[in-house]
Amino acid sequence: MRLIALLILLFGIAQTSAYSVPGGYERVLIYYMYSIDCQLNGGTPKKIATGCKGTGRNPCTLDQLLRYIAANPSSLPTRSAPATSYPALPDMDRTASALSTKGPDGRDFAGQIKPGVALPGASNDYSKFLSQLGGVAISFATASPDNANLLKLNIQAIRNTRRNAQLTTFKAANSDIEVATKPIPLYDGAPDGLTVDIIDAVETVNQNSALTVKELNRRWAANTAGGHSNNVEQLKGVLEDMEGVCS
Repeated sequence: MRLIALLILLFGIAQTSAYSVPGGYERVLIYYMYSIDCQLNGGTPKKIATGCKGTGRNPCTLDQLLRYIAANPSSLPTRSAPATSYPALPDMDRTASALSTKGPDGRDFAGQIKPGVALPGASNDYSKFLSQLGGVAISFATASPDNANLLKLNIQAIRNTRRNAQLTTFKAANSDIEVATKPIPLYDGAPDGLTVDIIDAVETVNQNSALTVKELNRRWAANTAGGHSNNVEQLKGVLEDMEGVCS
């Protein structure tokens, strides 16, 4: 919860959940990739949201892109997403924060998307989609080296906020034990205090005399299996593959 508290302090965000924060960073990544795709191809994307129509001959703004890829556009806020000015890329943290914040209408921009619209041909299995999106991000990092590190940091932020969401789910289902946590940076070189909490497995076992490592592992697997764990593991693989490009 450290990240949410810091976002409130920095950006005045009053309604941000542990589950919407990853979505905010994911939407920023998709916009970054869409913009880079346009820059690499004379203003017309070849891989990301290729059917998104901007105003006139201009690429889509962030707001236009998010409404285009949304699974249910009518569920998005009536307010506009933060303004963008192609080809400049907006600040990652500030933009992700704004997208994951619920307005007076209780809506944010971090809801479900259509993977095959964001990345034509992508799997509807979201963890596979993240892996496929990561593969394209690696190709863009190679073709646009000035943006390589930004893409890597963005993917780190997505993975670490999803690790925090794992913790949130686990704690809710395991209120009978003391769950120890530890902060990690949101991404390499993140500003001081911009951290997320993840489980501290060793300390959790130490704080619960009747809890064994085997039992903790069983509980963790039972409560984080599926989406959370699959997404985290896919993103880990993407980051490992990016090391050669972004080193």
